[in-house]
Amino acid sequence: MSTKKILHIGFFSLLFSLSAASGQSIFEDVEKLLSAIDVLENSDTETGDSSAIQASAELLAILQNYDQPLLGDSAVVGTWDDLQNRYSGNALIKGLMDNKLPAMPDSIATAATEMARALLQETAIGPRQKIMKKLHAGQAISPADYLSVSSTLERYSAPVFPPMQALALSADNSNKNVQNGGLLSQAAIIEGLFLFVLDRAKDEVVINYLDRLINDETPDFQLLFPTVVAEFGHTDFTYSNSFVARLRQAFYEDVQKLSVRLPLLLLEDDYFKPLQSDPVAYNLLALYSMISLSQFGMPVDEVVPVTHRYLYQSFEESTKEVNLILADKAYSSPEYAALISLSSSVYNQMKSIFLVLNKAEADIGNSILDFQQNFPDAPPPPFGNDYLDRPAYRLDALLGEGNAFGLNLLPQLLAGQLDSAYMLHYNTLESYDKFFGTERSPKQWRAAGIELSQKLNGTWYNEQSMAQIFYNWQKDLSQYRLATNKWMEEADPEGTLRRAVLKVERDRKKLKKTIEDSKAFWLPNLDHDQRLAFNALANLLTERVFQSIDENVELDVLLDDNLTGKEEVLKLEKKKKQLVAVEERLIKLDTTLYARNPKNFRASPLRKYLLDKKTAAPYSYLLAQIGDLEKELANLQNQIDLLESLFAKIPSRARDNAAPVLQTTELVTNLMYGLRTNGLSQKWLSRPQLDTLLDGGRKEAAFLGLLQQRLGSVKGIGPLSANGLSELVKLTIKDIQLLPNPSLPDSLRAMDTLAFYRKASFAVNTLNRILELPLVENFNRPGYYTPLKDRSKKLENIPQISGQALDFIYFINIKDHSQAISSLIQLFTNLDLSTSGKKEGKRKSAIHYLQKYGDFIAGLIDAQDQNQVKELLEHIADPPGSSRIKRKSPLTVGVNAFLGGTFGHETWQGDALEKDEDFFSPAPTMPIGIALSGLFGKKQTSFSAFISFLDLGALLSYHPDSANAGETDFTFKNVFKPGLQLQWNIKKSPFYLGLGGQYGPQYQNLDGEQISVGAARYFIGFGVDVPIKTLYQK
Repeated sequence: MSTKKILHIGFFSLLFSLSAASGQSIFEDVEKLLSAIDVLENSDTETGDSSAIQASAELLAILQNYDQPLLGDSAVVGTWDDLQNRYSGNALIKGLMDNKLPAMPDSIATAATEMARALLQETAIGPRQKIMKKLHAGQAISPADYLSVSSTLERYSAPVFPPMQALALSADNSNKNVQNGGLLSQAAIIEGLFLFVLDRAKDEVVINYLDRLINDETPDFQLLFPTVVAEFGHTDFTYSNSFVARLRQAFYEDVQKLSVRLPLLLLEDDYFKPLQSDPVAYNLLALYSMISLSQFGMPVDEVVPVTHRYLYQSFEESTKEVNLILADKAYSSPEYAALISLSSSVYNQMKSIFLVLNKAEADIGNSILDFQQNFPDAPPPPFGNDYLDRPAYRLDALLGEGNAFGLNLLPQLLAGQLDSAYMLHYNTLESYDKFFGTERSPKQWRAAGIELSQKLNGTWYNEQSMAQIFYNWQKDLSQYRLATNKWMEEADPEGTLRRAVLKVERDRKKLKKTIEDSKAFWLPNLDHDQRLAFNALANLLTERVFQSIDENVELDVLLDDNLTGKEEVLKLEKKKKQLVAVEERLIKLDTTLYARNPKNFRASPLRKYLLDKKTAAPYSYLLAQIGDLEKELANLQNQIDLLESLFAKIPSRARDNAAPVLQTTELVTNLMYGLRTNGLSQKWLSRPQLDTLLDGGRKEAAFLGLLQQRLGSVKGIGPLSANGLSELVKLTIKDIQLLPNPSLPDSLRAMDTLAFYRKASFAVNTLNRILELPLVENFNRPGYYTPLKDRSKKLENIPQISGQALDFIYFINIKDHSQAISSLIQLFTNLDLSTSGKKEGKRKSAIHYLQKYGDFIAGLIDAQDQNQVKELLEHIADPPGSSRIKRKSPLTVGVNAFLGGTFGHETWQGDALEKDEDFFSPAPTMPIGIALSGLFGKKQTSFSAFISFLDLGALLSYHPDSANAGETDFTFKNVFKPGLQLQWNIKKSPFYLGLGGQYGPQYQNLDGEQISVGAARYFIGFGVDVPIKTLYQK
């Protein structure tokens, strides 16, 4: 019984005996991968050993599973050699297999491939695969879908849905307090708000503070606090308990909705509109999407891929917006006319290549059918789907004959109108409905044409341009042709000889043509003998010479009976030798001519012949055509880029900034795939399993190698650091254990009110780790690794901004408004840094406003009783240590008090005195007034001019014994002491030294009668600076 039959008989029993399908978990896959390698190293693959077939199938299935195939491709694509080539850049996996695995005969490889396909189909559904389906949901799986003219036109019949509107929509779901009516449920309104008397004139300070907050500054930030502005803006108010209660409720509503309103700031010129052309806009969209999806209970392993799709859809809408701008503004420009011309050239080249490849594929199929008719007992031919089962090759709908809505419409779409001559060919109801069933404007036609032009050069899934598709198709078709030839040779040895004879004849003609072309190439440099040499070589390849070879062999057979029956083989061998001999002499002659003409750098016909021969493969002549198409596609894309730079610079830059964020969400998704299991009881790779895998040996190499292959397949990523990947996995597994447990009873899960936040923070933190760990190769230093955010400057601020936005949303949701305001200030500050060099508008003013009033607003919202309100209002006064402000600021104005002593000369006058008194005396001083302070001199010394109105120390002033005075009245009249001082504010201390004077009557009680004594005092003073409230600071 043949090996092939043994393999087919044992196939299903082997498949049944496999304990578990590949793809259940990476822990199981590593074990099976290493086991399969061990089996293959010690198996006889030549005899069809069942253990070798099973191990080969496992190996194929696992490696295929972690090497992402193109969307829509069959489970196992290409040959075993192809798969090994795709892992050739993976040093870890390559090190496990290199020089250890025996060669696979075709029969073994075929059986193993069939079994591997079956293994992969068993795991085609499950949590791991669901992750990838979410990632690619709604994605076109072939150019026929992606480049569909009708679908593209339909897309442009709907209005644009910009990413910023998507961001606002996601933000609506970011705060559960807003959704659940939490804005109306608070503790009882605070009572007894002003049950204290502010020392140092606090009543006036509070009223003026609230007046400035509500009437002067908050109206400038209506977008942040619309409720407060609507209810209190530009109105007089009465200072009362009910007023503060209403103010508190208004601020509470506005602060709770800040997380929802934040995206609106990105739409405002005065705030952060410049960020619309910055990656941070897409990062905030990703953040809000993750939080919103988590709020709705989506599993964390689905949150990131769904977010990726959401971002990609927003990217597509941005593309649509840019193309509509070009269609509206650029169509009359010469640059746009050049785009139309290029599109026509590109289409013609694509059509030419497609027809050749499509015919070649049909020819192989026909040759197999013809061969099977002639040799009905031949074994089964190579399975075409193993080579060509890719949706990317199904291009008949785009480039085939007779398709009214194919890419032949592209130049007409770009022109914005259909060609009347073209339309004469389509006169059916069906074609009428296609072209005119939906009303379309010239602008929509043009925009659709621009999008199709962009997609031709590689913006479709996996970034494959049409040239790359043709390259792959040519390669796969060539392998299919070679496999078919080999099958025919094994089934028909006589036919093999006949085909070899035909090949020699083709080679003779080709070499003879090369000699003639070479002579023409070198003709200006040839001498007489060299011309004769070329003629002689060409004569050695004439039909007459080869016919004489046949005649000589027939004569030899007549003379030697031992050669009977071998004449055809002898003829073939002699003709091959003749070809080799002529070729060797032509090479020598060509080499001599290059040596004598060193300035000739062009490739001679012989060199092209040798290159083609060296890389000889079926349909290799197409490579030059595909190369030309590749260049023309690049020209087409360059022309589109030029149009965007001229007519849609900012919108196109905003669109392109989606790429880095899409890259990171795709990386996180593939990491989730790698760490997820298909099990029900255990969702993720466990910590003990991870410790087992990271053994420093073969298991670690297999584990990290498979993850490297999975994550490294993301466009633009390249090789990943094994150490960085190991650290990423350790941190991720550690965080996974903090996720909500879905197996808990509903009653317990309901108590975890922030489960959504823990899921969202896990996703965001994982994304930020991918940006911050040294994972990717440094382009400038091969072999060294760097964080992704350092390799792409567009990503450098994203981790910090996303972390602050996440903190802000978290604190808003738990109603910790003080921390929320603090996080918002940090977020705004970093957003402001991202707009450096742009128009400031209200960005910095908003940050200053929040810095100035944020603590008060948060404290007012969070206060739960009268004592907390009392404490809050006490803090309206400048905090302790504020005396430093005037010692560091160029100019300050404020309400000030001082506590100290004076020594000076005092004069008393009045009718109640027997005589005027004048004396020197010390006195305590506690004046209150207005201080104007500034810095002077090279050493920036602080001086103040102080105008006082009250002096509490006057009640304790020294009285001369000779004065006919009574007891001092403790009344306001006795502390009213207008005065003026010039003060030196001692550096790095709260002390001052002053010089000044004051005047004020002394009211005393003498024998029950109040008497008045005029007093004037000039003094020097020393004491402590006690600021009450800074009114202005420069």
